Amino acid sequence: MATRDIGIKELRNHTAQVIEAVAGGETVFLTRRGVRVAEIRPVGEEAAARRRRLIERLRSGEPVAHPIDTDQDIDDFRATHWDR
Repeated sequence: MATRDIGIKELRNHTAQVIEAVAGGETVFLTRRGVRVAEIRPVGEEAAARRRRLIERLRSGEPVAHPIDTDQDIDDFRATHWDR
């Protein structure tokens, strides 16, 4: 998988192109003064599968050994199961 570093100014000036590159499978490291501060990467099938497994475990009442990783996991659960 291709990777590259870009600065904050470049991201601001070329956001659409950076998002297209990420959507195409590239991982981009965002830098501030040459130091990596963030990673922008494609959301792959692995992340989606992890969320589905977590949601199924929560629905079944199975104890979850690890904390929910992101607010997105909570939002996904609420959007699909909250009022059922």
